[in-house]
Amino acid sequence: MNYEQLLNYVSEEFSVYEVPLIEQTGSYGFFSNGTILIEETQSEIEKKCILAEEYGHGIKNVGNILDQQVTENRKQELVARRYAHELLVPLIELVRAKKFGCNSLFETAEYLEVTEDFLIEALEQYKVQYADGIIVSNHQIYFEPFLEITSLKDQTNQKKP
Repeated sequence: MNYEQLLNYVSEEFSVYEVPLIEQTGSYGFFSNGTILIEETQSEIEKKCILAEEYGHGIKNVGNILDQQVTENRKQELVARRYAHELLVPLIELVRAKKFGCNSLFETAEYLEVTEDFLIEALEQYKVQYADGIIVSNHQIYFEPFLEITSLKDQTNQKKP
């Protein structure tokens, strides 16, 4: 899903505007009362990551969570971020990226059309969520000590005499 596709999807539920937000607020994205604001000077890939998180705020959070000194607000921030990670870096897409030939964070981020930082955050989240790894579409995904994706079919074929 590229930025335009995500924008069309999100626009079905919320109004989205690209504005000079960073100058006014110091933030790259903002959600309030059914409206998402995105910093207009960001690249399309950066806008995509920002939009996904702000969309997560729109559908997952309640109330004003701007004060990050409040524990509940920090929790809601993490919920929105987790939603964005799962939306833009679903586990099946990690498998597809590997099948496509992506062998580095840069290549995988480029394949998924997300920033490397966003991909790293998503992988860190998955590392916490799936400490022992997870099986997706007949592939074993490990997140420790680094991202490793292996085909279970290949392992089965190798064990046959």
